[in-house]
Amino acid sequence: MIRHRPSEGAVDRARELRATMTEAELKLWSMLRGKSLGDTKFRRQAPIGRYIVDFLAPATKLVIEADGGQHSVEADAERTAFLEAQGYRVLRFGNAEILREPDAVWRSIEAALRGDHPHPLAARVASPLQGEEALPPLAGSVEAGASFADFIWFRTGGAAEWLVRPRDAADLAQFLGALDPAVPVFPVGVGSNLIVRDGGLAGVTIRLPKSFAKVSIEGDTVRTGAAAMGITVASAARDAALAGLEFLRGIPGTAGGAVRMNAGAYGRDVADILVEATVVRRDGRIETLPGSAFGFSYRHSALPDGDIVVEALFRGQPGDKAVIAAEMDRIAAEREASQPLRSRTGGSTFKNPPGHKAWALVDAAGCRGLMVGGAQVSEKHTNFLINTGTATSADIEALGEEVRTRVKAQSGVELEWEIQRVGKA
Repeated sequence: MIRHRPSEGAVDRARELRATMTEAELKLWSMLRGKSLGDTKFRRQAPIGRYIVDFLAPATKLVIEADGGQHSVEADAERTAFLEAQGYRVLRFGNAEILREPDAVWRSIEAALRGDHPHPLAARVASPLQGEEALPPLAGSVEAGASFADFIWFRTGGAAEWLVRPRDAADLAQFLGALDPAVPVFPVGVGSNLIVRDGGLAGVTIRLPKSFAKVSIEGDTVRTGAAAMGITVASAARDAALAGLEFLRGIPGTAGGAVRMNAGAYGRDVADILVEATVVRRDGRIETLPGSAFGFSYRHSALPDGDIVVEALFRGQPGDKAVIAAEMDRIAAEREASQPLRSRTGGSTFKNPPGHKAWALVDAAGCRGLMVGGAQVSEKHTNFLINTGTATSADIEALGEEVRTRVKAQSGVELEWEIQRVGKA
């Protein structure tokens, strides 16, 4: 594994940040210094590669981040992916959580240091798996009871019974081929369009690591691993002066997730650019399928449950690099101006019904700012639900259902969820 030295200037920047800690960071630092942690010692504002993490326990490789209103969930996802690729575990807490619920925050930290989780799924979900010995061999890593709330964008939800990170496609294929067919398999990327219910998810959750995030240019096409972020793919195409992939700058997830759901934005979607994709089938077969085999429709593909996209080939066309860059900048600015990117959100909540915009229907039904528990309809963009800091997955889903009810009563239109919802309530 490559070890990343702090980037130039990072040490000086870390010193500056230590002198200007926020109220929430000071509160958390006081807890980490004042409570009993055995032999575990934390450092504050610690440089790791190009990042400066808020708090680091070097001996256990545990990173704790305090997220304020200036944080972008998209940038946080990229940052977390980088840290996890270096072998770190990452816990994130909102500033409001730290200041309002310090005891709950502390319990989560203690659980992470013990290596267990606040919601042990094994006691709550019936499953054919009985202990790690029931899993097939894997060259990658396996984690029992891994918390979805540590990384999905809403920062809510229960635990994965088993979280599996395969080393490569061959490792994933042999694992799935040997796994009991009765065991459910669920692929997850950065969790940008996902609600995991509070009771967690049974079976095996597959999360592709950074080794699946390589991007390369092949003539007028871009070959990308499924774990690469949309912005990374779009940037690679821009640098190669390939047009037509700019819209991926507005896709807040991975390439694999984009293929599975035919993600789109700004008048284009994956169906327009996909040449082929490599898939590991639930039975372990590896197949490369043409784009036409995916049966794409609006925000949907016909890819069966349990099948996992590991690589995609996207087609562009030669263009002017400056024009491509300008279009990507326009998309970024438009998203920043119109969407709550610095909140804990799951992206677009409902699909646009034929002839309608979901946000306009939600707004017309009087739902702007509507709350259930700690979940709220965004004031900035009404097709986004946000976790204000204390929401559970149940709050978020209940809010979405309340919005659907009000829209149906006001307009007669029945909204369809775009956010995927999984797990046990």
